[in-house]
Amino acid sequence: MRTKLVLMLPLFLLSLSSCSSLFEENEVEQGYVAGKIVGDVAPSTTEGINVRYYNYYSGLTDQIGEPDVFSAQNTFLTRLQTGEYKFLAYSLLNNKVRKTEDITTIEIYADTVYSSKYDTYVIKNKQSLVYSGSDRGAILREDTTNCLFSLRPMVLKVVCNVTVKGMSALDVDNVETLLSGVITGRKIYTNQPISDTASQIMSYTSVEGEANKFTSSVYVFGISQVQNNYMDVACSGSYFSNTSRVDLTSILSKATNDGIEINIEVNIGEDMNISNITITDWKDLEQGSIVF
Repeated sequence: MRTKLVLMLPLFLLSLSSCSSLFEENEVEQGYVAGKIVGDVAPSTTEGINVRYYNYYSGLTDQIGEPDVFSAQNTFLTRLQTGEYKFLAYSLLNNKVRKTEDITTIEIYADTVYSSKYDTYVIKNKQSLVYSGSDRGAILREDTTNCLFSLRPMVLKVVCNVTVKGMSALDVDNVETLLSGVITGRKIYTNQPISDTASQIMSYTSVEGEANKFTSSVYVFGISQVQNNYMDVACSGSYFSNTSRVDLTSILSKATNDGIEINIEVNIGEDMNISNITITDWKDLEQGSIVF
């Protein structure tokens, strides 16, 4: 019995050694990725910028659940399984994402809600300025890969200036417009607009020092090029409220990817009705002239 025990001990130790080697072979190799936002186009803070990872070949990632985020100090560091990756950085704010399973399909989109006032679906929240950027690289074992994200805006800016004229112009104290054919989202990686649309409510403020002039500006994911773009202009005062429509399709079809500014003249007759709406002029807004 004693002899058998002595003989079995080396076999047991050999078995432990084999298991240890097996565990070492199956150990998942990992490295680090560090990120930084670079370039002239950047938000006021990098805090909350999301980062997702996509394996270059399989499309899958070992990071499950919510994406990682940048700190306010423009720093980002996380641990990943070794391999070739595509990295995607984007700001979200009051928007949502969907189709996250692949870098080419992930979309950012705005919530919409039905408006009984206008009898149509409108964008629920005022759109914030959001950005996206991408990079790629290899994660090596116990090494750090540095990614540089050069951001670009995923929205364009629409500015509308309304001048009220006519006998009853002084009685107007509120202007609101509804713009149709506004795109509700974009593909984050390619920055291409999606096909879904809704209407955008624009609230106006008085231009200081200029009588009967009102202005409003909004960020939108884009303007549809496959449907008409109408703007309903509502002017109201203490004793009246009137709405009329103007077709902006031909003008908005010429808008750049950065933005557009439109000047509108509204004539109100003695009967408090809008007698005429005229597009006096408009201009493209280039990125350099927009305060992002």
